[in-house]
Amino acid sequence: MPQTEYAIQLEHVTKTFGPVIANHDVTMNIRRGEILSLLGENGSGKSTILKIITGVLHETSGTVQVNGRISALLELGAGFKIAMRDLEIRGAGNLLGPQQHGHITGIGFAAYCEMLEKTIERLKNGKEAEPEPEPVLEIQAEAYIPDSYISDPRYKMELYRRFSELEYSQREDFLDEIIDRFGNPPPEVEMLWRLAALKGLCRVLKIRGVNVRQGIIRLTFGEKAQVNPEAVLKLLMQHPKTMTLKNGQEQQLTYRMGTSKQEPLAWLEQTLPALILED
Repeated sequence: MPQTEYAIQLEHVTKTFGPVIANHDVTMNIRRGEILSLLGENGSGKSTILKIITGVLHETSGTVQVNGRISALLELGAGFKIAMRDLEIRGAGNLLGPQQHGHITGIGFAAYCEMLEKTIERLKNGKEAEPEPEPVLEIQAEAYIPDSYISDPRYKMELYRRFSELEYSQREDFLDEIIDRFGNPPPEVEMLWRLAALKGLCRVLKIRGVNVRQGIIRLTFGEKAQVNPEAVLKLLMQHPKTMTLKNGQEQQLTYRMGTSKQEPLAWLEQTLPALILED
């Protein structure tokens, strides 16, 4: 069979770390379009093989040939796809369901992506990237991707990743893309999009945290907050009895909504854009 029909070829690949043998004499040929699952216990070398295929690590002996472009999930970092598949096989499917994403959306997954990026950066360059701290949203909401809307875990993970990285300026284009690809989103996905957009807005403003509980909204500003002080002063004047600003190293704005019928998230979506500091 012509060699070009294979996407990935491993011949007698061995990988050692000092005296430890991670993989020994691995041979496999994967045709273009084939799907291969690597199953095994923790420490069996699954992630090491993926790292070798993607070029994050190099084999100690043997030969590796990759013909073409490795899929996007593998490019995120060896171990990512296999870890998700392992969880799925072991019955942890609700990682992508309402139990994990119903209250604080995107935080766990974003943290996982950040950890993965740091690991890849350290393996490639011997140093870690220093990203900006992610805003923390503590808002009780039903925000997740139900199986009835998207059943394929690969597409789910792609969307969760993009939700976690969504830039505020790209929110409308992203929603249009979701509708074009998957149809009109159910309320849970729409809520996920709204929270992701809010998180993107918090990145712009350098807001470290948003907490909504029992009709009270608390905004915690980072040390380098990019907020228009005149807009904040105007906001305080509009709500003299229900809004306070606590000064300190990290300022905190507290708004007690009281009898207001407006949804807290809708208030945040309406109010926070006015705080953007113009260039």
